[in-house]
Amino acid sequence: MIHQPKTILALTDGRAGHRSKTQGILNALAWCAPIEVIWLDIHAPNSVLRRLSRWLTRSTNLNSLTWYLSQDAQHQLPQRVDLVVSSGADSLVPNLLLRRRYQCFNIINSPLKGLPADQFSAVFQLGQTSVKGDVSPYLNLTVPPNQMLFDTDGQRFAQARQRLGLDINRRVLAVLIGENTREYQSIDAQFLADIVQWFRHHSDALILLSSSRRTQRLTEQQLMVMIQPLPDDQFAWMQHGQSCNITDYIYAADWVLCSADSESMLAEVVSAGRLAILPEYQGQGVGMQNHWQQQLATQCDLVWISPALLSSSVPNDLPTGNQQDLQKQLFMQLQSRLPPDWEK
Repeated sequence: MIHQPKTILALTDGRAGHRSKTQGILNALAWCAPIEVIWLDIHAPNSVLRRLSRWLTRSTNLNSLTWYLSQDAQHQLPQRVDLVVSSGADSLVPNLLLRRRYQCFNIINSPLKGLPADQFSAVFQLGQTSVKGDVSPYLNLTVPPNQMLFDTDGQRFAQARQRLGLDINRRVLAVLIGENTREYQSIDAQFLADIVQWFRHHSDALILLSSSRRTQRLTEQQLMVMIQPLPDDQFAWMQHGQSCNITDYIYAADWVLCSADSESMLAEVVSAGRLAILPEYQGQGVGMQNHWQQQLATQCDLVWISPALLSSSVPNDLPTGNQQDLQKQLFMQLQSRLPPDWEK
């Protein structure tokens, strides 16, 4: 019997990390049933209307939905929707209101900010301990949903190397740089240069380096002085008008060195089956994210690099990183929250 594809509204607030998380959920849903995805742009109103819209969810009125959707987005809304999916706090209210409009299931990847959990079919939370027999909408994850698929047979590794023009046998270190924050002070230009040199010296590693949209121009300028590219390296400084395919950088790498500020970046590295390497950093760290990093380190999916490690070890001493298909794990969890007719 041929099943009609399930129509999914995927909300996006324009943030690449949130879209990656939503795409990860869609990838897992595609294991459950044929799907047809409609991406819908949302725009959060000002802080006053945002707070008011959350308060108005106590009523059955759906008018505040128009505060998040442009006229074009409203015209995109289909007649029938089977599921609403989104990530990020700005999508909470439109996610909930669209569930009510279509009387359908909905999935959110965000803290609920005081909204009732029973208004969501599934709510992802990070690093929590699952309770046996729990029938709440909460699903507990070791890694947030994201767009990266596990490189089971090495095909994505080979394809990424081919697109980047890299020798299949060359050792490669990808360096993904965000920005220092109050919680995470993990970008020290001299220390990052020392780590890069450690990989070059001991493994003859080629370097794939990229900053991000969050990276400040001054940070880039400091790093450009300390980390100079060699002839085979590929560098992309975003604030200087350069770009690259981060997905290819991750899949092509043997190791990925990244700053601690981005949860989505770490999740993508681990989900692809690569070892995430973080420089030891100053700062307290956001409580849950810091706890999550500790959990990844315990599982040998993440390693902190310290000056002491650089002086006593070589790259080949590092663990291999995650060896589990996290998309399949996510699929198994979602099955318990979806109606029976979602089964293929």
